[in-house]
Amino acid sequence: MDDFSEMRRLARAKRDEAIKTARLEYEATLESINDLQKRLTKKPSLKGKGKPIVPLRVQIMDVIPTDRSWTVYELLKWLDRPETDKPMVRTTLDRLRKRGDIRRLRRGRNNIPALFAIAGYGPEDLGLNALSQIEAAKVVLADLGSDVSPTVLVVEMLERGYMLHTRHG
Repeated sequence: MDDFSEMRRLARAKRDEAIKTARLEYEATLESINDLQKRLTKKPSLKGKGKPIVPLRVQIMDVIPTDRSWTVYELLKWLDRPETDKPMVRTTLDRLRKRGDIRRLRRGRNNIPALFAIAGYGPEDLGLNALSQIEAAKVVLADLGSDVSPTVLVVEMLERGYMLHTRHG
């Protein structure tokens, strides 16, 4: 890595830290405002329910792991929400994606749910091509779980950018 790449990396890290600090301050301010509103008013929303004290996006950011990927179904369990709340959670995830807080690693298809992760986590950071096939498979299996077929494992490795190497002779 040359000096300019290192300076760019440091600038991105500084920017990301400033954004994180600003978001934390913003969320704390929102929580204070919500607490104040709750103490001063009892105004219900149109559906007859009061607004939550902590917004759903904050609840999601509090429970998602930073060291691995996850699915919407896992997120519903962590939030202790019924599956009927899935559309609301998906909408919030889409907003978090647009804000740059999370990213989708894999689109959902058929019986395989979409895979999400915190914005700083993902295949680019893993450097799968620098690993052996076995090591890369271990990384992917850690995200998918051990109950996948070899075909699904290979397809997932290819989707994450891993170039399968064959040896001749």
